[in-house]
Amino acid sequence: MQRRIKAAIGGTAAVASLALVLAGCSAGNGGGGTTPTDGGSTAATFQLMDPKTGECTVSPADGVDFDSAKEYVQQFQQKSTGITPNLLGWAPLPKPLPAGLKIGYANNMSPVGDGLWRPFIEQAAATAGGVFVNYPAGPDPAAAATGFDAIVADPPDILIVGAIDPTIVTAQGKALIDAGVTVVWGADPRAPETFGLPDTLGGMGGSIVNGEVLAAAAVYFTCGTGTDFAWYNIPEFYFSTVNHEAADKYLAELAPNAKMRSVDISIFATDNPQGILQDLQGHPDTQFFVSPQDQAQVGLAAAATNAGITNANGIGQSSLAQNVVQIKEGTQYGGYTLDFQQFLFQLVDEGLRQYEGVFPADGYGDNWRKINANISTLITAQNVNDLDISADGIYTSYPNTIQDYKKAWGTN
Repeated sequence: MQRRIKAAIGGTAAVASLALVLAGCSAGNGGGGTTPTDGGSTAATFQLMDPKTGECTVSPADGVDFDSAKEYVQQFQQKSTGITPNLLGWAPLPKPLPAGLKIGYANNMSPVGDGLWRPFIEQAAATAGGVFVNYPAGPDPAAAATGFDAIVADPPDILIVGAIDPTIVTAQGKALIDAGVTVVWGADPRAPETFGLPDTLGGMGGSIVNGEVLAAAAVYFTCGTGTDFAWYNIPEFYFSTVNHEAADKYLAELAPNAKMRSVDISIFATDNPQGILQDLQGHPDTQFFVSPQDQAQVGLAAAATNAGITNANGIGQSSLAQNVVQIKEGTQYGGYTLDFQQFLFQLVDEGLRQYEGVFPADGYGDNWRKINANISTLITAQNVNDLDISADGIYTSYPNTIQDYKKAWGTN
């Protein structure tokens, strides 16, 4: 069930050598530990779930709702049943799309924004028969403002925005909307209140669900025995704040005796995984970490070995290809990966439906858990080899994405 958060909340480095698999409870191993933890009226022995078998050899601590955590996690390990319009019962576009439709992308120039969002939006634009334009608009506020000035000067018909703070480009955003540009503001929950836009993928509803998934994963993958967690926050992106608020709230329901520290690690850091290492060195009692940015784990296992750190276990959202490789090699405990193709094709689909005036009045409704579970999955060594992951680590949740969107857009 989606849990609402009150509006009061505020807004790649190369892979290192990964030959060493750490011993005991070290990064990527997931073996049982012996740290005593307070599980309520009965003490429990801390243990990581075996990432290869999914087994725990201890019972959850008293007061922990392990079954709910398990149900949440397992929903996010099911195969996709198809593209979002079909999942929600939407009809195909009623009219043919015009030739030369200009589909632009406001690119925040982060590793995910430029390395994953841009190629798939360009692919989606081509699938729709449109003309793609990339507008660099980041990574810092000044670059975002300059980028949006360029968009206003040469606007597209449809603009897809990727995780850019709307409060730093409010005037330009309103100017584009007033000029009749169809704007889909992905991955920032403030867009609806700033511009009156529908809540979309990566927005408020989806970010709440993603936070809950990460909280459930922390409880589940620590066998219901974990009490000391870390949240590695992205200070630049407001969706991370919403993720964290939702994770904190749901963790309190699942494991009332657990606590979760929040530590900022910039999405634009070029020294991964030093942010995680420095925190774990200062907090050796940390049992498991979660983060909305899995890129911070790239190279973590080898670096943790060199630093003598044995508690570098966790999962991160938006896993990059390097993260998937590490999970396969057994040097990263787990990840939370997204089918970026489906995600980004759907942002374009929303733009096309708004452009033709047929986007549902209630948008995506209260279907965020259903939608997110259809296009993203939690990964460990137990299921990574059963997923459709390319040689370069790109996850595909559904094999007929392009063909089905062609049918939905009338371009097949």
